[in-house]
Amino acid sequence: MSAAKNNAPAIVLTSSPARKLYGMQIHTTFEEDHKQQTAGRLAGQVYEWRHNHFNDNRPIYLISFFPEDFEPSMRFTVFGGVELQEGEAAPEAMAVRDLPELQLAVVTHKGPISRIKQTYDYFLKRWQPQSDYNLSHPFNYQLYTDKFKGVNEPDSELELYFPVVLRKEQQVMLPASVPSLQFDGGQIDVLWDHHENAIEWYTRHFNWQAQPTYDWRQDEEADEEKITQLSFGTWLKSVRTSNKLRHLFADRGGPDPSVRWCWNTKDIAEAHRHFADSGVRISEIYPGPGDRHYLDLWAWEGTRLTVCGWPELEEADGALLTPGWVRIGVSNLENAREWYRKFVGMDIVEADADKPWSLMRLGLEHHHGRSLWWLEPCQFA
Repeated sequence: MSAAKNNAPAIVLTSSPARKLYGMQIHTTFEEDHKQQTAGRLAGQVYEWRHNHFNDNRPIYLISFFPEDFEPSMRFTVFGGVELQEGEAAPEAMAVRDLPELQLAVVTHKGPISRIKQTYDYFLKRWQPQSDYNLSHPFNYQLYTDKFKGVNEPDSELELYFPVVLRKEQQVMLPASVPSLQFDGGQIDVLWDHHENAIEWYTRHFNWQAQPTYDWRQDEEADEEKITQLSFGTWLKSVRTSNKLRHLFADRGGPDPSVRWCWNTKDIAEAHRHFADSGVRISEIYPGPGDRHYLDLWAWEGTRLTVCGWPELEEADGALLTPGWVRIGVSNLENAREWYRKFVGMDIVEADADKPWSLMRLGLEHHHGRSLWWLEPCQFA
């Protein structure tokens, strides 16, 4: 067992045998769930079904199953159900889910459901990245027991379960030449005196939300550090330092890099008009990897970001841009594919000889799915 400081929730490590669960399921998005409480309504239906067929004290599993290459705007499956006891007949016409034997990290959410995102954020964005564990399966679940008193009750308790594996164990399963690397997302560095202006810029132009700014020192050699979480776990970071630090100090004024951090938008032509009307420096719309259309924009302090047109994109709580893939310009496509496979541990997803780019993927550090990376000749990047 390990507990975080500053009254943070305790994390308990445990194991669970294989289970077969019966119940019902839906398909939803984070946006739909936020607006329509789709998962909560499913839980209510499972409670009623349990009351009509089983003992009311039987725990209810509410499991979120995520697809490979999951991004926050994509659909996922929510299953709600119970485990049958020995001798009970399987209910007819109900969804069935088999959970394998698991090692689990458990955190208890206390209080109203309206604050449960804080508990998830603590585990996925603070405890797990700093622990010795990776997420091992593309799902997690809530366990409703008699400690759950209701969605608005301050003394209610709800356990959250995350399948995990020791990083060392996961690394042993990889070829010896491939390191155990996973993508931890990106952050945007801004000057210390411009931090609040940058928050205002990104929330205004991208329709993003901002969490409170707080101190979070990552480098002991820094004088001061402050960080703000924007939508989709995007971090704004500012550092006050008199030394050039290992990873929190970037030279300014150089040429644009050959790496593009991409953000998806439903209507790229409308996004182009929006940024042009707002006075944001942008490129023309151009074709690129994945047979998508793109534009480059230069955000606060000249940070270049790339917008990718994604007409099938689900609504994302009003945000104009949602997370996408990364594009890397290379001088030799074939050699680059082999290098990223051998030394970074990327898998090749798509390599079409008729197209001047290749799609790679890499695991994610703090949530399910895979990150996608396009390798392309430098003249395209």
